[in-house]
Amino acid sequence: MKKWMAMIAAGLMAVSFAGCGAGDVGSAEYMASKAAASQAAASSSQASQSQATVQYENSLKGLQQYMTAKGVAEGDPIAMEAGLIGAKEGVRYRGSYEGKENITLELYRYDPSDQNEAAQKVLADVKEKGTFTIMEKQVPATLNGDYLMVYTDTQTGDVHEKRAEEVKTIFLNFQK
Repeated sequence: MKKWMAMIAAGLMAVSFAGCGAGDVGSAEYMASKAAASQAAASSSQASQSQATVQYENSLKGLQQYMTAKGVAEGDPIAMEAGLIGAKEGVRYRGSYEGKENITLELYRYDPSDQNEAAQKVLADVKEKGTFTIMEKQVPATLNGDYLMVYTDTQTGDVHEKRAEEVKTIFLNFQK
């Protein structure tokens, strides 16, 4: 039995050493494997570039995926009572940017073929003034087609104002 084990171990070692390629650095096999590895790396690079141009579904879910991929929305979304502002659906995210739970991001989708009075009022106000009124409070908002974004940061300063502009730009680039 020991003889068989020794023969099997010797065979495995021979196969292992033969596969490691020591001394094959200039051989045709080595050069072919390097070319294959280079080609695989190029394919991987092209795949990652195509992932950078991912198309997101034109829906609230697609907008959420887009905003998450851009690093703007984090955590689990909370469903909003979107009907209060005439939207069909909406979600809220809470997060941090150089602070502690200082960001609130709300995303809403409006149905252009079914807008009640509340929707018409909110959309008209945001188009005209960049704000809408809810519960006697002026709320800054950004409109992108059928989507509305409310971004609030409780922190102030240049860094936070710049981030708010970046988030607005990201939002406005959805489906562009």
